[in-house]
Amino acid sequence: MRSIYSLINLLGLIVGLSAFILIFLWVEKEWSYDRFHPDSKNIYRVVQNQFNGNNEIYPVAVTPAPLAPYLKSTFAEVEASCRMGTGEFTIRRDETAFVQKGIFADPEFFEVFTFPIVKGEHKTFASTIDVVMISERLAAIYFNTENPIGKTLTIISKELLVAAVFKDVPENSHVQFDFVIPMEFVRAGGYDDLAKWNYNNYYTYARLSASANPLAFADKIKNLIKEHHSKADAELVVQPLHGIHLNSNHLNNDTTGRGNILYVYIFSAVGIFILIIASINYANLATARSIRRAKEAGVRKVIGANRFQLMMHFFSESLLYSVLAFLLAVGVSWLILPSFNELSGKAIEFELLNPTIYLPLLASVIFCSFLGGAYPALLLSALNPALVLKGYLKGGRGTIIFRRTLVVLQFVLAISFLAGTLVVQDQLEYIRARDLGFEKENILTFTANRNLRQQFDAFKTELLTLPGVLDVTATSSKLSNINESTDMVEWNGKNPEASVLFHILPVEQDFVKTFSMEVIEGRDFSPEFISDSSAVLINEEAAKQMGITEPLGKTITFGKRINNPIVGVIKDFNFKSAHKKIEPMLIYLDANEYYRIAVRLGAGNLVEHTEAVKDVFKKMNPNAPFEYVFLDEEIDQSYRDEERTSQIFSYLSALSIFISCLGLLGMVMFVTEQRAREVALRKVLGASTVHLTWLLTREFILLVLAAFAIAAPAMYYLGNLWLDNFAYRIEAGILVFVLAGLISLAVAALTVGFRSFKVALANPVDSLRSE
Repeated sequence: MRSIYSLINLLGLIVGLSAFILIFLWVEKEWSYDRFHPDSKNIYRVVQNQFNGNNEIYPVAVTPAPLAPYLKSTFAEVEASCRMGTGEFTIRRDETAFVQKGIFADPEFFEVFTFPIVKGEHKTFASTIDVVMISERLAAIYFNTENPIGKTLTIISKELLVAAVFKDVPENSHVQFDFVIPMEFVRAGGYDDLAKWNYNNYYTYARLSASANPLAFADKIKNLIKEHHSKADAELVVQPLHGIHLNSNHLNNDTTGRGNILYVYIFSAVGIFILIIASINYANLATARSIRRAKEAGVRKVIGANRFQLMMHFFSESLLYSVLAFLLAVGVSWLILPSFNELSGKAIEFELLNPTIYLPLLASVIFCSFLGGAYPALLLSALNPALVLKGYLKGGRGTIIFRRTLVVLQFVLAISFLAGTLVVQDQLEYIRARDLGFEKENILTFTANRNLRQQFDAFKTELLTLPGVLDVTATSSKLSNINESTDMVEWNGKNPEASVLFHILPVEQDFVKTFSMEVIEGRDFSPEFISDSSAVLINEEAAKQMGITEPLGKTITFGKRINNPIVGVIKDFNFKSAHKKIEPMLIYLDANEYYRIAVRLGAGNLVEHTEAVKDVFKKMNPNAPFEYVFLDEEIDQSYRDEERTSQIFSYLSALSIFISCLGLLGMVMFVTEQRAREVALRKVLGASTVHLTWLLTREFILLVLAAFAIAAPAMYYLGNLWLDNFAYRIEAGILVFVLAGLISLAVAALTVGFRSFKVALANPVDSLRSE
């Protein structure tokens, strides 16, 4: 029987420690972002808070182009500053062409950040416009084993000289890129004069001196935009580099792939709680069996062992169990790490010799040893040996209460994990089923290069001749994440003091038709109206923010577009994830902004239809790669973190319940063993099997019910706290928590009931004879 208890102890610890190790590695990976830069603690990103007419904050990650050079020239504490813009472009060399992710950046980019150069140098980058720096990965793709320095690549229809090759950007960098083009290339190409304070297009970074006070610096630059653009209602904010990855979810116009500090806290707590649950198993069984080892403690005292020696004996035994479990858990974690990486979307490496990893893991072993051995050691070392050896010792009420408390705590955590999983899954189902205000199924989207933009009408006409193509349109950006915005919008009747931020979306005339949007007032764009070249569609939220009850015929001015008539109002649609509320939007026609093409395909063989579109694309763009994505998949990417969180929580919930029930099984085995004679006597006196099963089971069922009573209100509060991250969310109903409680209760009842039923069926003669 002792070997079974040992196995239960060991298995529970192995599972708990394995889960803890994997979670800890994930958390450590999230915390490691951008810390590889030698001077990372002195690097900051400058973002801004914009304010609308209701004084609501609209935080954005981008800032005006002149800000970075102004910071360097004006503030002594700024040792280096740079601006950066991102983009995806087709890079071609001979017949090799792929869409790659890169950045435009000032030469000072390599003074602010540390991305080591392995070939060439960046002096040419600082003095010449038509150059590019590429990563080792790109060098291998386009040049194989050749030295790329001095050779050319075609980007944005320009031949750019390769000036340098830098080491591949680490995965734990918040900015990911494979090539860098000089910022002055933007000015030279006529894309931006880089002098406007009223346009927010670039990310701004500054490296401060080690002696600088970041708070004082933030206060100095707070009102810079207002000083250079009097109509702006915005304030600058300084964001530490270390905090960008985990603390940027509130920012608009940021690059994708951000983490979430809330998930780091949640998983840190979950890892610790899983470890506690596993340790509780050991503590519970060790405490329950401590009475059986009382004579052992008594004999040791009689032959001269003092209390400290007894305590060290039981602690060392607990430590041995924990160390053995830890070593086996390391092996288990190493084996399942590839699967965990696939699940979490990370490339975590197992570096046990890394001090940031092994010290906390060793601490977890000591924690398990202490929690599992503390109470038995203290209890048994304090016993009177004379009473113990005479057989007068029985388990005290305090010991029983302690064991029950541990069981309740186990199931509080297990039920909490399960309830949290159900809340996350319900929210994700709600998001999937929610009406986004447009059709997302069977819509193929891909990037339009300059060549395709110049012949878009011919491209569209040919696509519409295909039997599988229903509609074609183009937009300036992805429909799932529209970030371009302006507060320079005027209309008749506007409050001069008001500042309303509008998202703007240049489109092709069949935009509404292709995405099956609903025009609730007025009309859609139409080729029958030549004047539509200056017309505007607005969404419901825009009409609401403008305070216009009858918007049709009213005019609106923004940017260089003056007195544009509003011809229609579109039903609100989600152009960002459900984390963000729907904001005012202006939609207008602009053939120069066709950067993203959308093709609605008919039902049927989507693979065949997609190949037909590809054939037309390659016919007009023989040297460009055809890289596409379906809109529904693109939208699902917005909730990738939640999907992964839900999956990981599902596994952790199952593990926590498994470990809890494993401990419960050990406790039931011990209790039924202790009460075997009582059960036998009751059976001889006529007690039924059902009655005996309930007698042995009810205590544990009541403990699980007590755990539910504690876990349900706590998780109701925490669940709603998580749901507050979404602008559009479910209400965390009580049924979710009842279901979590019922599942936990059912599993616990089966675990306890099976063992109890087996004992109740046993022949009472066997138990009484053993006495």
